Amino acid sequence: MRRTRVRNLALVDTNIVIYAHDTSEPRQHGLAAELLRSLSDRGVLAYSTQVLNEFCSALLRPGRGPQLTPAEARAIVSDLSATGVVLRVDE
Repeated sequence: MRRTRVRNLALVDTNIVIYAHDTSEPRQHGLAAELLRSLSDRGVLAYSTQVLNEFCSALLRPGRGPQLTPAEARAIVSDLSATGVVLRVDE
């Protein structure tokens, strides 16, 4: 099993990831998107598998933010995974 060093990473909260993809609140959307971009550009962005799971759960559920299809959620998680490190919850 490969261990990832987490000491210098910034682990983001689910709400940051949701706001970065929800344009219904422009101020929060802009701040969250810029934060993710900045952390990614610095090479310190990290997501936990729990955050990605919660993101999908929130945006696949009717009545919450921009409702996504499963295919859209998969594509976004794939894109997010390319911008930072994905940490398993048990790491």
